[in-house]
Amino acid sequence: MGLPKGLRVTSSINSNHTIYKLYDTEIVKFNHIAGLLELQSGGWLTKHTKKCMNLALTGTGYYVMQKGGQWYVGSTKGFAPYTDGMKLAV
Repeated sequence: MGLPKGLRVTSSINSNHTIYKLYDTEIVKFNHIAGLLELQSGGWLTKHTKKCMNLALTGTGYYVMQKGGQWYVGSTKGFAPYTDGMKLAV
């Protein structure tokens, strides 16, 4: 079973980043040195984008969910409203 349609994963040893790119948007960027990840929908707040983000977030303790038309990022510590460009510690 492959990745969802349009999703590509690139990893660079030199830059210490792993990037999940959905079509032309880098939806999740992991900075392994800083211990941060950045989320970006590119304005595409769709089920497919959310599904791909959640796949990328597997094992981080974070997930993206939607309630009442609003996106949220959840973890064991609670929920926060989703915003493009938000950075999370991993």
